[in-house]
Amino acid sequence: MFSVAPTHSNRSQFVKKSMRQKQGRRKSSLMKKASEYSKMCDADVCVGTRLRETGSQLVCLQLCL
Repeated sequence: MFSVAPTHSNRSQFVKKSMRQKQGRRKSSLMKKASEYSKMCDADVCVGTRLRETGSQLVCLQLCL
């Protein structure tokens, strides 16, 4: 059987996908920590993030009721 070496474009697509996955894991763990902090400390928490590539901003507000 022949093995196919990855081309430059396939490699860059793989790198971009892995970076998106890593960023998604970071964002979800950050939101989880904010939620835990809100419950544990009985405090209101606001988390804001900005994506470098697109410049879009995400805001999460966790209110402790």
